Order: sequence, then structure tokens, then C-alpha cells
Amino acid sequence: MRDYNNENSSNEDRNNEDCVIEECNNEQSNNEQSSNEDDKLEILIKDTDDDNNEINNLESENKPNKKEHKYWVDMLRIISSYMVILVHSTSHRVEAVQILTSQWDGLVFWDSLCRSCVPLFIMISGIFFLDPEKEIPLSKLYKKYIFRLVKILIFWNIIYCLIDEFLINSFNVEHDWSFKGIMKNFLFYLIYGNFHLWYIYMCIGLYMVTPLLRQITKDKTATLYFLAFGVGLAQAIPFVLLTAHYFIPGGDFIRDKVGSLIGNFMIFMIAGYTTYYVLGYYLSKLEIKRDRTKFLIYCMGIICLFGTCVIKLITCYKYYDNITDYGDYNAFNVTLSAVGIFIFHKYFINDLLNKLLKYKIFKTSILTLSNLSLGCYVIHMLYYDLFQRLEFYSYQFNTYVFPPIYALCIYILSIYYCYYYY
Repeated sequence: MRDYNNENSSNEDRNNEDCVIEECNNEQSNNEQSSNEDDKLEILIKDTDDDNNEINNLESENKPNKKEHKYWVDMLRIISSYMVILVHSTSHRVEAVQILTSQWDGLVFWDSLCRSCVPLFIMISGIFFLDPEKEIPLSKLYKKYIFRLVKILIFWNIIYCLIDEFLINSFNVEHDWSFKGIMKNFLFYLIYGNFHLWYIYMCIGLYMVTPLLRQITKDKTATLYFLAFGVGLAQAIPFVLLTAHYFIPGGDFIRDKVGSLIGNFMIFMIAGYTTYYVLGYYLSKLEIKRDRTKFLIYCMGIICLFGTCVIKLITCYKYYDNITDYGDYNAFNVTLSAVGIFIFHKYFINDLLNKLLKYKIFKTSILTLSNLSLGCYVIHMLYYDLFQRLEFYSYQFNTYVFPPIYALCIYILSIYYCYYYY
């Protein structure tokens, strides 16, 4: 977004004053303007000592309000992009490591720590698409945004079919090279794509319901009502029932009965990822003035961030199984950690960035990395599968240290390709 500078030189101010006075005289002589406008201009003529302020006020009334660029959102998008790669670098190799070993624990630790990546991506989309002040006609929504995602899907579905499935073939699958077999695989990938591209399909769905959700975000009460149902009924209550199932005797009975009761209401509108979509917009507009409140939210985010890892490990060790329920993207604990990270970036990171943005190279780097985030997301699995083919794994070294480095390598390669070729 462009920043409008209201400061003019003294010569420009004097010229502007003369123009305003001349315009006032012409308007008075022709009697074409309303009395309110004449009164404003007469005040400008009489109060010569305050003419600069009055001119600036008049200019601000005639120009549309421009919002400042939210660089903290760019930083949040960059962090989320890296977290996604770290999740894929760890969660997809858990089955290759002996369960409940130190190597396995390390992979689970990093995977659990980054589960808020997808919620954060969706919340970022909500900031821009659900803002009622931003006009998004239905034609623009489909022709520009949805059509763009459809093109991305078709292109990358074909790429992953031809290059990833047939050429890289990270799992050494024996393909049926007959015409029928090739066409079967090709059509499957063309329609469904590689597993991680589910996010693009989901975004298309979110964009389709955006006009409906924008009617909710126009009203603060309706927004809070929607979030109360979304977070409370679809996340908090299932979290309690899930904990009862794993840690309370007879918890299965409670979970089944209460879960069945809630399911009978069939409130599908708040299920899925629409809650994060609306939550992102709401938190972007929410002003938290007390530092103590901010600090408490930061602490909540940190506790839930590491708490996700702890409760998952406890559950896995108790049942001697890889239990992933607490790492679900719609889990209540994941939501709270995402809220903490979001607010942390909105205030603390934003204040920090304001001090660093005076350096042009820093500002340019943030904008560039942010703009390449979507491309980085769609392409990173090619490099991941290539590493698997080369037998280069995230668990080859200490899994408490190496996975972040492994993910960083994939991130850099993905960004490099997107910057120069995508």
C-alpha cells in the first residue's frame, strides 16, 4: 500500500493557499457551492495563521483514507511458510523411526510445535478477504482470486504427476507403464493433486463462502457469536471430550454420548476452517491496549505451543501408539497457540519491525519472501521428495537439532526457485 505524505514545503503551502482563496472567490461569485463549503473556505481565508493545518485538513477530506501496509502480516506469512515445511519434514518421517525413542520424540516435538502453521495461513487470508471496508465484487472474487488458484492447481497437479510421481518417485513405486496405467495416474493427479495441495482446494472453498461470511463480519455482535460457536462448540468441547476419552475412566461413554448429541445439531457452518478465517479478521481489528493483557496472551500461546507437544507425548507413551488427535489443525490447543502467535506478531513483532524497516534491504527482503510464500508452499514437496530419493532424511542426525536445519534447506531452495523461475 502507498503511504500518503501530508507534509508540503512552505512554497507549496502558499500556492495551495492562493489556489484555495481563488477558488473560494470564484465559488462565491458564481454561487455554485453549498453554504457549508463556503464557510470552510472563509475560515481558511480569515485564519491565516492556521492556513497550513486547514489546507491539510481539506486535502485529507478529499482524499480516500489509505491504510498502512501491515508488515507484521508479511513476517507472519514467512514464519508460517517455514513452519509448514518443518511439519512436513518431521510428521512424514515419524513412521520411519522406532516409536517412543529419542529420535521419534524429537520428530514429534518439532511437528507439535508447528501445528499452528495452517491456522495462521487461514487467519491471514481472513484479514484481507473478510474486511467489509474492502470491496470484493463477486465477479472479482471468481475471476481474479478463485481462477488464479484453479490455474495453480491444474499446473502443479500436472507437474507433480510428471516430475514427482514418475521422475523423482521418492518411494520407488513400480508404475504401470501401459497407456491405461499412465492415464489412470495422470487423471488421478490432475483431479486430486499431491497430498499437500489440499490447502489450495480448501482455499477455493473458503473463497466461495467469503460473500456469506462478509455479511457476518459487518456486524461485531454477529462475528463474536460466530466465533463463540466455532471455538466453543467445534473445538473446546471436543477437546474436553477427547481428554476425557484418553485420561478419565469411563470417558469413552461421555465422549460418545455428548459427541452424538452435538452432532445431532448438524451445525456444519462452523466446522472446518471457517472459524480461523473469521478469527483472523476479528483479531486484526481487535485493539488490545493493556500490556498486561498482551503478555497474558503471549504466555497462553507459549503454554499451548509446548503443551501440544507434552500432551501428545504423554498420550502416545500411555497407549504406545502414534496418537495425532492433539495435533489436529482444528484442535482447541492449536487454536490457542495460533492466537498467541498472531497477537505476538501484531504487537511485539510490529514494534520491532518499525525500527528495522528504515533499512531498505530489510524491507525489500520481507516483502519479497512474503510474496513468494504461496509459490514456496506448492513447490517445497518436490525438494522434499528429491531429498528422500537421495536418502537424505530429517532423522539422520539428532532430531532435536537437525529437522529445523533440514527444513531450512528446503525453504531456501524453494524460495530460490520461486524468485528466479516462478
